[in-house]
Amino acid sequence: ENIEAYLASHQVAVTQLAIGYCDPLVEADAALSIGNSARFFPNFNFNEGHTTAFNSQVKMDQVTGPLTTKILGVGLTSQPLVTDVTSELESLMGILDNTCTDDCGITRTRTIVKAACATTLGSGAVLIQ
Repeated sequence: ENIEAYLASHQVAVTQLAIGYCDPLVEADAALSIGNSARFFPNFNFNEGHTTAFNSQVKMDQVTGPLTTKILGVGLTSQPLVTDVTSELESLMGILDNTCTDDCGITRTRTIVKAACATTLGSGAVLIQ
């Protein structure tokens, strides 16, 4: 439990685990219909290309909302501000959306959501006691 004993190799392992969980989560979620309450991201449309999937605040919130409430939690004694986390996730999603110069389609949409999920799950907000 000593933070000074936490090495870069530990963060690599945590990142690999986060990706390992987020990849099947997004793929399973994408297979369910929109609005299905069993979905992690119940209203997000994974069948839209990345150029339209993230083109409004409402659509961004459909990704960042579940990540902040279901992974980070709410009402904890010590946690980062949801607005700060949301801002960082939206920035990451925007960068990943803009780096694809061609229409990369739904594959890119899913990759962006997986990256946001892995970023949240592998973050210090989840790992540090």
